[in-house]
Amino acid sequence: MRLLLFAALVVLLVITNPGPDDFAEFVEDNVAEQIARESEALPGGGLLGELGGLAASRIARQVARRDNYLVASVYTLDLDGRARDAEDWKFLGIGTLFFEIRRPESLR
Repeated sequence: MRLLLFAALVVLLVITNPGPDDFAEFVEDNVAEQIARESEALPGGGLLGELGGLAASRIARQVARRDNYLVASVYTLDLDGRARDAEDWKFLGIGTLFFEIRRPESLR
């Protein structure tokens, strides 16, 4: 019985492992929300948020590296190119959700 539950959980995690499109959508939503929140006093702040989110989503699609572990994925955004590892932004994607696991030094 326990083995069957474990197998069902593994299958569920594999099915819900978020892909690159899911990550780009996550980036778009979060960047848009943050920009809109920070620019709410400005006229057109919501539009700025939407445009910023779309731009961030396109960038994330191009530069995000995905390490796929079947039941979960780790997405890395390398903000300083290959210069240093300190500027990597990492997210864990599991079960259709994303969790920040490392924030770059420059954003702390």
